[in-house]
Amino acid sequence: MPAPHALRPESPRHRAGAALALAALLAAHGLPAAAGPAADAALAAERLMAEGRVAEAAAALRAAGFALLDRAPALGFAEVVLVEDAVTSYGAYTPRASARYAPGEPILVYVEPVGLAAVPQEDGSVVQGFVVDLVVSDGGGAVIASAPALVQGDVRGRRRAADFFVALSFDLTGLPPGRYRLESTMRDQNSARAGSFAVEIEVGG
Repeated sequence: MPAPHALRPESPRHRAGAALALAALLAAHGLPAAAGPAADAALAAERLMAEGRVAEAAAALRAAGFALLDRAPALGFAEVVLVEDAVTSYGAYTPRASARYAPGEPILVYVEPVGLAAVPQEDGSVVQGFVVDLVVSDGGGAVIASAPALVQGDVRGRRRAADFFVALSFDLTGLPPGRYRLESTMRDQNSARAGSFAVEIEVGG
């Protein structure tokens, strides 16, 4: 099976938004308001927003989100979507109308991973890296192909990336007609965290 490739994630585009009352959300779920550094940072964001210090409030809220992610037991995925065309920017994709593919047609998957660790560099930048393993199973659940460390990539920037994407292109030329499950496991290069996602496809005759 020819090796697929991943488009390099773009520089993250951060979505603007009002400060989130994280402490209120914690309380609504029966959790104490002082639940840790994430809750503390969210409360700081609320105070800053009340004072009209919008940029500082957004920075505090961002810190709250990262504080939570640094305690995550595994990677998560905000989006996993079969797409029509190659994706070149965050969130700008067209979902594929059908999971049926012609023999040899590439399978394009848009993924938004969440929870990758960030490693500070000597030059002041940060790096987040990942490796993707692929396992292909047939309609009966039997594994017919596997490719450890099939895709590797990283995100580098002056700030830790919050919103970024990975665009995977799998070339499964040679698969006979039938239904298949493509299960990918993404492993964080800088922590013990990992997570899996899968898509179901059909190769037509």
